[in-house]
Amino acid sequence: MRLFFDEDMGKGIPEALRAVGLGNEPNSVEWVRRVLHGPTPDERWIPWAAERGYLAFSCNTGILESQAQRELVIASGLGIVFLTTGQERSVEVLKLILRKWRWRETIEQQQPRPFAYLLPRNGQPRLDARVR
Repeated sequence: MRLFFDEDMGKGIPEALRAVGLGNEPNSVEWVRRVLHGPTPDERWIPWAAERGYLAFSCNTGILESQAQRELVIASGLGIVFLTTGQERSVEVLKLILRKWRWRETIEQQQPRPFAYLLPRNGQPRLDARVR
């Protein structure tokens, strides 16, 4: 398990995952500011996370709307989950991630990269066809 959270996600969720023992292996749960030290454009963290085999989490669905960024996800071979919960509190997003933990393990092991899933508040993930 290697999870990476972009700047939009902040550090609260990855720190909570580490606190409950889900990120005890070195570098298994990381976030942008911890490893890339400061504000980092998507064009930098996307290939960085892909190269290291992370499954990325983001709220920034604009990555899918931008042709250049979408192509970067594809070219780098990134697996990414977009949380489309709106303006939910971090605790609600954390609960959603934990409820979908088994699903996350399955896609990490079985879904060929690159891929992008949209994960809404209701927890029904949908594979985005724009990333293949």
